[in-house]
Amino acid sequence: MVESDRETLNALIEALRRRPFLCGAHGAIAADLRRAAEQDDEAISKLTQTCLRDPGEPVLLEMLRRPAPRSLEEARQLVAGLRATNPAPTKAGMTVDDRMPWPFAFGPSHIRNWYTPSPGDWRDEVFYFLLVDRFSDAHEDPAKLIGNDLTTATGRECIARLSEGHDWSGWEESGHERYQGGTLRGVLSKLDYLKGLGVTTIWLSPVLQQCVTSESYHGYGIQNFLDVDPHFGTRADLCLLVAEAHNRSMRVILDVIFNHTGMVFTYVHPDGKREDTPPYTSGSYDEATFKPLGEDGQPLDPQQGGGFRRFDYIYPLELRSSASFVRAGTGNLGEGKVFDTVAEHKRTDFLSLRKLNLYNKETLDTIIESYKWLIALSDVDGLRIDTFKHTTPEQATTFTSALKVCSILSNILSGETITLPSPSLLPLHP
Repeated sequence: MVESDRETLNALIEALRRRPFLCGAHGAIAADLRRAAEQDDEAISKLTQTCLRDPGEPVLLEMLRRPAPRSLEEARQLVAGLRATNPAPTKAGMTVDDRMPWPFAFGPSHIRNWYTPSPGDWRDEVFYFLLVDRFSDAHEDPAKLIGNDLTTATGRECIARLSEGHDWSGWEESGHERYQGGTLRGVLSKLDYLKGLGVTTIWLSPVLQQCVTSESYHGYGIQNFLDVDPHFGTRADLCLLVAEAHNRSMRVILDVIFNHTGMVFTYVHPDGKREDTPPYTSGSYDEATFKPLGEDGQPLDPQQGGGFRRFDYIYPLELRSSASFVRAGTGNLGEGKVFDTVAEHKRTDFLSLRKLNLYNKETLDTIIESYKWLIALSDVDGLRIDTFKHTTPEQATTFTSALKVCSILSNILSGETITLPSPSLLPLHP
């Protein structure tokens, strides 16, 4: 029995080692897209029946039924059109259960009629951080391990014998740089478990859409700031998770990135040589070297008009400009002083991750509006901001102050502890 189990284990490890990396919208990613589409109707139905009580959220539900907008302008037009036939309730100060009227009757963020207020004080919250990809896929069988029934003494003894002298490093190496299958549905399936632990706030790793050519299971290689990555689920899954957490008096914090993206472009020199991580320069690489990447990881053909497949280049479309990126190559992430606004660590790419040009007001405004959209869509309770050190005090202040417009529902938690000379970077309260 032990030998057959060991053979099963080794075969699984070998299969995982051989599994090809994802490339383009094929293979595993195609399966994720199909699964996400099939589950969307179910998630929307649950939101309608159990989470969004009267008077309901007709605009939100219709937005979830449609593909994610490709631009903020498209989002504005969609919301405006839907609001024309679904006006928001007008009774001032009206509350529904523990929700409050959505306060902003303008722009792409006017998706909801109601929101759940964030805590006025986070100090008594019990946080639980989880990496979505590594937490749960909602299909675990806690009573089974490699075919052995752990509810029986025989099954437990078999696993104990199997573990003796076994080198588990192969198991770890087979999957530590790949997606493992955890989803937002998986987190949803464990809400009661987490509540039973005494958790009051769930802190999720980033869930926005990643570059399909990389295995960025961690979520820090964003390609689309307006959609959820299909590995993790859908926008409806995110909304359902937050709503069900609120039904249990729990909060949800999202880990967010506002200063870099995934590898959405590469550098191609006049001689045709491609460099994904060219040496750092204190200036910017020539605009002619800037080559947006398609979903196959190759530079887009200019004849394609920029590429508008789901995983091409970057979304929202407002970011599709070389001016949206610093284009300084790969330098030292620790070089320079914290308050030097042009220090190397504030301008460099993060290896293959691309540094957004937050010195450009239009770029920073687009990122801010994208996160307002995410907050409005999901009703999330707060944000943990990643890599604060790699932005200037002014950029950080602008980002947090702008989102303070939404602070009624979203407190801001800074990612790295750093003293900045601005009171507006203190945690925001409703």
